[in-house]
Amino acid sequence: MEITRQCSLPDGIIPNVVALGVNDESHLFKSAKKLDSAGIRYSLFIEPDMNNEVTALASEPVSGNNRLVFKNYQLLKGGTK
Repeated sequence: MEITRQCSLPDGIIPNVVALGVNDESHLFKSAKKLDSAGIRYSLFIEPDMNNEVTALASEPVSGNNRLVFKNYQLLKGGTK
């Protein structure tokens, strides 16, 4: 993801992508404020064809205690075929 290119990762570290869900754009902004408070960098995805609505957020790779900021979010699970 683009955010990982903006971050300096140690050699050999390959971040995982984890998808979490929120209900709407206002919850994305609340999530962004939590990340700001925790000092975690992120990027917002803005959709020009949807009246510039924010539809997603991607954080920099996190580890250790920084992962706790995500503990109350719903993990999105893919379907099986």
